[in-house]
Amino acid sequence: MAQNYDQICVSDTDLSDNQFVSVSELTAVVHPHQVDEGDTVRLTCVSGCPEQADIMWMREGLPVNTTVFQATKKDAGRYYCAVYQQDSARSASVALTVLYAPTGVFLSVSPAGTVNAGSTVTFTCSSDANPSVTQTGYSLFKDGKLVHSGQNFIISDIHPSQTGQYHCIAWNGIRWRGSSLVKSLGIHLEVQYPPMNITVSVNPERAVEGSSINLTCSCEANTAADTYTWYRRTLSDSSSTPVQVGSGKMLSLVFMMELHSGLYFCNVRTSFGENNSTEVLLAMPESPHDRNLLPILAGTGVCLSAVVLLMGLLLFRKTRKSTLSQKTAVDLRPGVRKSNSDPNAVYANITMLPLSPLLQLLRGIHIKM
Repeated sequence: MAQNYDQICVSDTDLSDNQFVSVSELTAVVHPHQVDEGDTVRLTCVSGCPEQADIMWMREGLPVNTTVFQATKKDAGRYYCAVYQQDSARSASVALTVLYAPTGVFLSVSPAGTVNAGSTVTFTCSSDANPSVTQTGYSLFKDGKLVHSGQNFIISDIHPSQTGQYHCIAWNGIRWRGSSLVKSLGIHLEVQYPPMNITVSVNPERAVEGSSINLTCSCEANTAADTYTWYRRTLSDSSSTPVQVGSGKMLSLVFMMELHSGLYFCNVRTSFGENNSTEVLLAMPESPHDRNLLPILAGTGVCLSAVVLLMGLLLFRKTRKSTLSQKTAVDLRPGVRKSNSDPNAVYANITMLPLSPLLQLLRGIHIKM
């Protein structure tokens, strides 16, 4: 670019003689006028003086110490040249544009630090770059793995599994010192949550009367548990209100008894909430004596029933024979009229007593004596 000035150029004569040379123009040249950071820039000032005058360079009103340099983003701006100590005799300004990779890449998290599970968390990545980083030029990583592309990322219902180390990367296509990707410092996000996956282990697994039993409560939590509380429900009524039976991570039953049987569970409480384990059954096994007692009693009952039935049959037969004998004796007494027509008349007047329903049922049973 060039601009005409009615300027003066100091000659070799003594200034006291007031002899000057007229200058028609000064032209500032910045080459190249657009560079990537790190490229070399040259400043050249062309004047119309017959002899080279002392020239100075200015950038945004500040003096420039060298006319050949490697550009940084701070060197961007408008340049002009002027005759030394005669700033009014200067060229038109020329712009130098410096393109540079993202710097000051920064990841912000809101809320920061520690958050509760279920909260909403916003990640925002920012940078200083020329040209500016576009939305697609930002990437968010968790523990080294890509989780999102874009400048902003919102998690509306954060989960404990999203605890980790986060950082973002910015890219605008400009390389600097061999790299075009610049990443932010890492930020650790901690997601607090109530105790979860609570389990109860029993040792030994088989309860024996008189033995020692230990119940241990374990859980998954990112903060130490404040309290462990043990509860038991009775086997006779599993819907009953549980009764507190102990506290601490381990519950010990020194001498196992039948009254210790029941459904056990532990409650774990932290500063972020509480949860219960599933219930575990602790019961005394049946002893061999108890298992054999029922068939013995059943067999005894069958035998007693058979004996009673047999005695009833014998009593019935005996009673029947006695009745028949008495009837026969009565019919054969003197004076009793005999029947000449029927040789079996001795049975003619015998009247059979009606059988009871029980005897009718047993009538078909024949017992050999």
